[in-house]
Amino acid sequence: MVDALKWLLAIEVVSLAAWPLAFAAFPFLRDRGYGFAKPLGLIVVGFSVWILSYARILPNSGWAYGLAVVAMPVVAGAYVWWRPRALDRLIAFVRREWRAIVAGEILFLLFFVAFAVLRAYDPAIGGTEKPMDFMFLNASVFADHAPPGDPWLSGFPVAYYYFGYWMFGGLSQLAGVPTYVAYNLSLALVAGMSAGAIFTLVYGMVARDGGTWRAAVCWGAAGAGLLLLAANLIGVWEFLANLGVGSDGFYGWLSIEGIEPAAVADGWRPDSHWWWWHGSRVINTFDVGGASLDFTIQEFPFFSLLLGDLHPHVMSIPFVLTGVGAALGLVLSPMRFGLRWLRRNPVPAVVLALLLGAAGFINAWDLFLLGALVFGAATLRAYSHRGGSLFGAALRVAPAFVLRKLLSFCSSRCIRTLASASCRSSHTNALREVSSVVRRLYSM
Repeated sequence: MVDALKWLLAIEVVSLAAWPLAFAAFPFLRDRGYGFAKPLGLIVVGFSVWILSYARILPNSGWAYGLAVVAMPVVAGAYVWWRPRALDRLIAFVRREWRAIVAGEILFLLFFVAFAVLRAYDPAIGGTEKPMDFMFLNASVFADHAPPGDPWLSGFPVAYYYFGYWMFGGLSQLAGVPTYVAYNLSLALVAGMSAGAIFTLVYGMVARDGGTWRAAVCWGAAGAGLLLLAANLIGVWEFLANLGVGSDGFYGWLSIEGIEPAAVADGWRPDSHWWWWHGSRVINTFDVGGASLDFTIQEFPFFSLLLGDLHPHVMSIPFVLTGVGAALGLVLSPMRFGLRWLRRNPVPAVVLALLLGAAGFINAWDLFLLGALVFGAATLRAYSHRGGSLFGAALRVAPAFVLRKLLSFCSSRCIRTLASASCRSSHTNALREVSSVVRRLYSM
């Protein structure tokens, strides 16, 4: 209980520290991205410690994460609040949207507590792939510097997209929570942050299209329920099969392994071992003898959180939703996405690049999905702004994406140079080598 409270306090502190950044990064969303503050804060804090520890400037430790949390509102606040009438805009926003902020925070707490209680009934980190996930979490926590060592191959860095483990491991260090507790609390936090993020998306869209505050909040809460609690139709077939409803031919046509009508109806509740596993294996084919030939996996959030494997595709849910919020911001922006948009919107531009980069580092598959979504949103905005053809609109926004890619390449080269030079010599010489790399890149 104490560890859960420490964990909750730590994420709330991160959220408050990231709030000025979210406020500036999502200017066209109804609640200014309040539901994105927690995942965005984890990305910024985790990335800050990662890049500084990679360069051997700071260690991978709890106090380094605390320093990053303190620095985040100072740097972001200096840009946000020192602008003309910034405080007046903030006060006006809080007066207008305080109920939505409270509703989103309550929704976050409800889902966090609910899934923390669910994990408390089965907290063992054993079976399926939990030991592997726990191994990567420990590797991220106990590493002196980034990148963490590969537990599979001694002497080599982790050859995996491990940033999710790095962020939640950093939060465990910040909160002073041991990793065997942080493992399950991370799953609960994924659920809570996902609920808050989807609330921000749905609430903002409903309110913007003329919905009342009550309707917007209700639909936002419904969005959280549909995302985290709803499943496919497997529950219906389990229920009917246990009641003996339906023929053998019907269930053979469904071709779901383990689902067949009961010979004698003895109740509605399934009692087979791990009956809920069927929900992730609803697509299947069988040979003539009835043996399964297809092991297609169709997980959904509730299944993954119930199973308890802390996989990258589970941890990425709230961060992908934050990226969706950034794409929605491009659609709602009065300016079309392009080089001028990058110059006039520095904070949203930096946050967008950070979200896209983090998506590939948390779960590599999401990089293509989120990149395509952002590019599609920018193309749609350019098309609605000027008309013409969709292909022409895509050509107009392409230079900005190329520039962002070039900046990402420049940043990665600087990180690698700084890290290698820091290992060989002083930080002063390292910075000189970084400056040399930057000059060469910009002279290309």
